[in-house]
Amino acid sequence: MASRPVPMSSGPPRLEQPAQWALGFRAILALLFGLAEGAMLLFAFWLPRITSALMATFFAGFALIDGLVALFAAVWGLTRGGRWRLLACKGVTGVVAGVLVLFFAWWLKPLVVLAWWAIITGVLQAIEAMVLRGGWRGRPLIVATAAISLIFGVLILARPPQDLMTLALHVAAFGLLLGILRVILAFRVRSPDLV
Repeated sequence: MASRPVPMSSGPPRLEQPAQWALGFRAILALLFGLAEGAMLLFAFWLPRITSALMATFFAGFALIDGLVALFAAVWGLTRGGRWRLLACKGVTGVVAGVLVLFFAWWLKPLVVLAWWAIITGVLQAIEAMVLRGGWRGRPLIVATAAISLIFGVLILARPPQDLMTLALHVAAFGLLLGILRVILAFRVRSPDLV
């Protein structure tokens, strides 16, 4: 008895629920981070010291939670036989950045940690775009995300903003752009490797 051919899907296949939730959650998290940093524009002029501390705390929380979710997705990919190493690297990078800012801000400048987190994340995303199998419409989104992260990190290191309002504006714009690209990617994703 001949087996019936399996119909080919024209669109990207669906992720299993935990991986899809992780990708969507990280997208929303980046948007919230951008909005929170943008809200600091209202207080940067009158309460600079408190604003600076809040901005660092927001980044630490974002990086830590984002990293933990990426690690969850990496473990999920490992148990399902998917690629997981890049996700694990992203997760470790986020967790380390969050811990450094939360507990060692007195020793390390949070802005420097943010810049290096963006650079390392951008490099990992660039590698991710290169190792993808086959061609699909989501690849340019990953390249764009990598480019934005790299450019942001390098600019922050090379020319740090001289005032708190400019810094808040730059970080907010970065967070919002990152979140928007992740949201779009969540609708075009083909593989749990991209979470």
